[in-house]
This record gives sequence, C-alpha cells and structure tokens, in this order.
Amino acid sequence: MLPLEKTLGEVILDLIKNDPRSISGITRELRTAGHKYHKLVVTGYLQAMEDFGYVRERDLPPSKVYYKAIPHKKDIYESIGENISDPDLTTREQILVAIYVLGRLFHRPIFRKELAKCGFTGDINAPPVDRERSADARKILLKSGFKIPKNEPAYEVKLDLEDKFQEILLVILIEQFGIKKLIYEGTQSKLDSGMLDMR
Repeated sequence: MLPLEKTLGEVILDLIKNDPRSISGITRELRTAGHKYHKLVVTGYLQAMEDFGYVRERDLPPSKVYYKAIPHKKDIYESIGENISDPDLTTREQILVAIYVLGRLFHRPIFRKELAKCGFTGDINAPPVDRERSADARKILLKSGFKIPKNEPAYEVKLDLEDKFQEILLVILIEQFGIKKLIYEGTQSKLDSGMLDMR
C-alpha cells in the first residue's frame, strides 16, 4: 500500500529525485519499500509522467533511466489562457473572457500582445480604450520589461463576467497549490460555457 497522502507518481518522483533509475530499478525500490507493482504498471506510469513533463528518459546503456524533469512554470497569461480554452466557447467569446479576466486582475486595459501570451490571436471584437488610457497601461507594462508598440490599442470589456473571473482564478489556485485531491468531487472546477451568454 502507498502512503495515504501520496500517489504512485509522487512516490516514483521521490525515488528518482536525486538518482536517475531504470524501470527495473524503480520497480525493485518500490518492492523494497513494500509497494508491489508489476513492471508493466510502473512502465505505464513512467510513460504517462513523461508525456506530462514530470520525468525525462535518457539512454544509459545497457538500459534507459528516468530522472525528474524540471517543470516549466506557467505564467499567469498561460494559466488564464488554458483555463479559458473551451470547445463550447467561440474564439470571440474566449477573447472577451480573457480581456475581462486580465483587466479585472490588473485593473487596466489589455493589449493584443498580452492576449497572444494567453494563446489568443484572433480578431478582437471589443472597442479599444482612448489613447490616454492605452498610454498609461503601456507605461505600467514597460516598467515590467514588457514592450508594447505605441500604435497598439488596448481593450476592455464592459460585460458582467465576474462569475467567469472567479471561476478561472479558483481553477488556477487549485492547480497552483495542487489541492485538487482535497476537494469534494462534486465541486465545479471548470469553466461552464453554458453560463456565458454573449451572442
């Protein structure tokens, strides 16, 4: 049996944290620790963990070894973009939600370049703000080393999407702190496209 607080994946990551190991070596270490898993099960877990970027594989004859990958840390733009993406929402709707969420979070208008960092490059179906507000927002970004061309307009959304803002931030919070297993399964943790009515 695994410790109650750990999954098999987490136990494997602990084993290879400081010392890359082969599948046989990992299986052997698991058995020594009292975790009886067949080599094929461990192989499947390692493949899934590699697919999700948790481990990497390296040839070290006569076998392959696995080591813990240094995960790519998503920034706020990537996190928001991933959690807005929904096949039930049109690209236009996703972009409007992104403008609202970013604007609400940063308390300023949002530029096309920021939307591109979220993964949205389609047409923006929202009115641009006036030049003065665009210039003020551009100065804030420039202080952070984020250069925006002077002719690029900034946008804001006047729709009431507060529910979406709260939903998306909740999902990001759950992902950031890895607390999904502490949450009751009936809790909604994904963007409900049925609640978005902008057509």
